Formats: sequence, structure tokens, C-alpha cells
Amino acid sequence: MFNISRLFSLQITIAFLLAGLTACQSPVSRETEPSPQPVPEVTVIPFEDVQAPEPVQPETTHSKSDFINAAQLWLDQARFAPVPEQQDLLLRSAAALISAGQVSTSKQILNGIDVSGLSVPFKQRKRLLRAQLALDEGNSALALRYLSTYKRMQDPQLRAHAMSLLGQAYVVTNEPAKALRILIEREDYLDNIPDIEKNRERIWVLLGSMNSIELQIERQSTNEDTPLADWLDLALLYSDFGLDPHRLQQTVNAWAQINTLGGAQSFAIDLIKKASPSLNTESTPVQKIALLLPLASKFGAAAQSVHDGFMAMRALDGDPYKPAVAVYDIGDVPELAASYYQLAIEEGADLIVGPLGRQAASAIVNTQSPSVPTLLLGGVRSESLPPGTYQIDLAPEHEARQVAARAYLDGHRIAGVLRPNSDWGKRVAESFTQQFQELGGVVADTQSYEESSNDHSFAVQEILNISGSIGRKSALSALLGTKLEFQPRRRQDLDMLFLAAQPVTARLIKPQINFFQAHDIPVYATSHIYTGEPDPVNDTDLNKIIFPDMPWLLRNDTRAKMLRAAVQSERGDEADLERLFALGIDAYLLSRVIPYMEPDMTVELKGVTAERLSISKDQQIVRQLTWARFENGEPSILQSTEGTGFYENIQPDQMEKIESPLGAGSSSRTTGLSIYE
Repeated sequence: MFNISRLFSLQITIAFLLAGLTACQSPVSRETEPSPQPVPEVTVIPFEDVQAPEPVQPETTHSKSDFINAAQLWLDQARFAPVPEQQDLLLRSAAALISAGQVSTSKQILNGIDVSGLSVPFKQRKRLLRAQLALDEGNSALALRYLSTYKRMQDPQLRAHAMSLLGQAYVVTNEPAKALRILIEREDYLDNIPDIEKNRERIWVLLGSMNSIELQIERQSTNEDTPLADWLDLALLYSDFGLDPHRLQQTVNAWAQINTLGGAQSFAIDLIKKASPSLNTESTPVQKIALLLPLASKFGAAAQSVHDGFMAMRALDGDPYKPAVAVYDIGDVPELAASYYQLAIEEGADLIVGPLGRQAASAIVNTQSPSVPTLLLGGVRSESLPPGTYQIDLAPEHEARQVAARAYLDGHRIAGVLRPNSDWGKRVAESFTQQFQELGGVVADTQSYEESSNDHSFAVQEILNISGSIGRKSALSALLGTKLEFQPRRRQDLDMLFLAAQPVTARLIKPQINFFQAHDIPVYATSHIYTGEPDPVNDTDLNKIIFPDMPWLLRNDTRAKMLRAAVQSERGDEADLERLFALGIDAYLLSRVIPYMEPDMTVELKGVTAERLSISKDQQIVRQLTWARFENGEPSILQSTEGTGFYENIQPDQMEKIESPLGAGSSSRTTGLSIYE
């Protein structure tokens, strides 16, 4: 059934993998035996007559080496195991290696497993692993072929796993409606609450990736009294009232009372609890908010935009008991923020929002012991924040980390980095590199360029190793003593580029990337590449670049977008200041939640600076951005990978790195955001 010599060779391969992972670890004392590591639970489906390993406790976190250790253990056992236990162990080993990111080794194992004489579940398990490998390698068409027979699977676990992969494949092929139907149907084959809750979360994220027009079209073609209709109704309600927690609770509660059955209704109740804890608690309501901003300073325009966004959102708040707001101008000296903070508390503030900027926010953390809930609007570089203190900011390092995570989840493993020769460029590039490497990717090269120049061909040639190709040609020509016909070739190992650039510079660099035969390499960037306003004439040169930004600037179908249009005619701010106006909106939304936070409470909000705002364990506000790609000179919304299956392929320790607050740096986009420097 399996070639034993090949098995032995694979064991040697895994041994080398383990050696590479442990080479940098501290040696274990000879006097102390290392504690045994638990075998991690991997995505395999046990079947009758085969004893599955003991399950791992839910809180256990496994590293890449844990999965490789598990694969080695199962390979060792398989070497002398009888049929069919040998095939079961080999399938488990292949699954563990997939979880460890060892795709090629897993593929070798699968190629050597003969299941032709075994029962159907063996063949189905192997087929599912083939589908998983195809998705990992970006071949969604092949994955769909492997998954086309999922309805023949009688085992509920097998079928549920197949449907999970199928939903993931449909997201990759940009068919969210199909993914939605599959995941809703999948709930019928799940038998435990955690899996059901996780599946519902994936459904909700999928719905969030669809705009209101898509939701309405899908709803019109859906029969009443079906689970799909319920989920679409809930998504449309959230789209209409997500920015007003008070009206959202009233509307969704009324809807849930009429529609009392189904997963969407259960999810709706949890959604309300997460979105508006102030409406589900007996705590004393906040009566006065102090808003600390440097209005009379060189950052006055930025501060005024935050103020306007905060007050605009308060005006839309339907709660008749919403708190009063007192504004404190902290002026041009960040160190005085602590004095204004104390004054606000003495004058009866129940909640502090601000100050704006890293220096002022740091002054609060370093000199105060906050006695009231506080939301800082700046990137405090601190390992931990005081109890009751939270922070949100727009630092570009956060975005660079999200770009790295997105690129990795899109299947890219070897990156090149192009950055400006500046402090900003260095910090952004380092943040991308750190996140990408932590996830298992490799940054093969980093090149800097001068922003003041109009010709960046040298940096582009260096990152693509064109100069090396030209050098080899010159050496060969000299050796042969003749002139050679020659077309320079770029390096072939890179599967993506990260471009840190402002719009004007990016419009010069991307055509040069195309010119040097790298038009097929995906290019990722932060929001700094986009001015915030559609400009199809000038931005045509940015076509195919993938980047994240605020839904405030990218989506045209939300109440937030309508709000922006309403205030823009009066304010006339540039897009950079519009980002700060959006920060003010989200700061108000968070101010209605933070005072009512309890230990271990999970809170998620629909924001305008992000698709979702969530509060992490270390009191950071994590922003999950909207993804877009330039098409015909304009941003085209991409489907989000978050929660739709991609994360199932990431190790638990990698998940922590992706979901944790995305760094704690600070920087500047233009003068509008220079307060973060």
C-alpha cells in the first residue's frame, strides 16, 4: 500500500525540518528531561475501527514544530502498522504537515498512499487533503474539481469539512453568494456549539463583504422562510442601522421576536450584545464625555476634523439619553495633556476621549493613573495600557502588518520590498517584513528609492535583479569575444512585491515594474498609495495594485458614505483629513461601548475606519480594513479573506500574530496625519 523506502526518506526530510526549526532554540539541560509536547489536533476525520489520538485541550497553542513532531510520530507508527491503520496514520501525517505549511512534503506523502482497496471514507479523506493543498497553492479550479462530489459523503464530519473548503474556494473565485449558501447548509452537519458559532461568524463576515445592492438583489431572488432569507434580512438591517447602536438594538430585537427560529436569529442576539453593551448592562450610564484635542496648534486642522466627525456621529445617535460632550483644547504643548486630563475629571467627565497624537497620549499614560474609562487617539508605544484605557490610531505600521497577513493568506511566500529612503519608509517596510516572516514568509530583498527623483528604474532593476542579468550577459560577451543579442530577464523567485509609496511616486514605479517584465507579479501597498478620491486618469498607472483602506473612502453603498457626502459639501476637506473625520466617527461609536466593558467581554462594531472594530485583550482597537485593487484607474472592492476559510490553514500561533493588535508604531501620511509622527 505504501513504499517503505519512501516513508523512510520522508522521515529523514521531516527530521531536517525539525532540525531547522530547533536550531535557534536554547539547548535543554542534560539534567532536565524536556516535558512531552501534546500531539496537536489537525484537520483529519477519524473513522470506525481506528483509534484517534487524544484530543488537545482548547487552550493549547501549537507551533510549526508541534505539527511536524506530530507528523513524525504518525510516520513512525505507520512504518509497522497494518492496513488500514497505516493509511489512517499517513493521512494524519499529511494533514499535520499541511498545518505546518510543509506543502511539498505533504504532497509526497499523499502521492504514496494507495487507498484503492480501502473503504470509501479513506478515498474521501485523501480527496479533501488534495483539495486543501490545491487551495494552499492558489489553484481554486482544481480544488473545486476535488470537492465536486461532496454530496456523496455520508459521514457528517467529512461533509462538513468538504463544505468548509468549498466555501473557501468560492470566496477565492469571487462568488460570495455561492459560499454563503454552502456555509448556511453546512450548519446542518455540525454537531457542537463552538463549530456552529465559528461557522456563523464566517457567514456574517461573508455578508459583510457584500454591498447593500448585492444583498438586496440576492434577497429578492430568495424564497421567504429560508435560513438564507433570514441571514440576508439581518445583514440588510445591520447595513441600515449599524452606526446607531440604539436603533440597531430596537430594530433587530423586533425582527428577532417575529423570526424566532434559525441560526441568524441566535446570531442577532449575540450581535446586539457585542455591538451595544451599554444597552445590556445595569452600569451607571455615562453622562459627560471630555474630548481632548490640540485645536489651537499646528495640528489644528487634523484635530478639527476629528472633532467634526465625533460631533456628527453624536448628532445621529438616536439615544435620547446620550451623554453631553465637553471639548478641551490642549493647545500646542503635548506634555500639558495630562493637566487637561485631570481638569476634565475634576469637572465631572465620566469618559475621556483623546488626546490626539502619540506624544500627548503618552503624557497621559506616563503621568496619570486613569480613574475613568479613557480612549486614546494615538499610538502609545507601551507593552500594556492601564486598566480602563484603550487606544485607536491610524499608524501605517498597522496597515503594513495587515498587508503582510493578506499577502500570506493569498498564498504568497517570497516577497520583495520597495520603500522610500526615509524614516517613514523604513518603519513601514520593517513592519511588513516582521509580520510576513513571523507567518512563515521570506523577504528575499529590500530596496530603497529617493522620493525626490522622477526615475526609480535603478531600485526596480535591483529588486528584480535585472542588473545581475545584464552583468552575466556582459561577462559572457567578454568571454566569447562577441556581441550577443540579449533580453534581460528578471529574477523568478519573487511571487509578490510590497510597495511603500505615496500616489505620485507609485504612479512612476508601477509602470517601471511592468516595463521590466514583472507585470505578472502581484503588487501590494498600504492605503498611502490612494489619494482617497477616484482619479481614473492618473491612477491608471496603479492598475492591479492591491491595498487596504477605510470603507469610509472605498464603499459607496453605506450610510457612512452618505454621511460623508452630506458633510463634505460643507467642510470641503481633503481626503487625508477625511480619514481623521472618520476617526472621529469611530471614536464616538467606541465611546458608547468602552465604559461598559467587562472582563473577557468580546466587542465588535461596524465602523467607518474599518469593516469591523474589535477590542483586543491588551485594550487595542483592531481595525479590519476594506481591501481593493485598482482596475481601470479606480479602486475595486475585493472580498475579504477574514473568517472565510483562509484562517483555517494558519497555525494557532500564526493566528495570534495576525489577530493581535497590528503593531504599536506611528507615522505620517501627509501633513494631515503628521500628528502621528
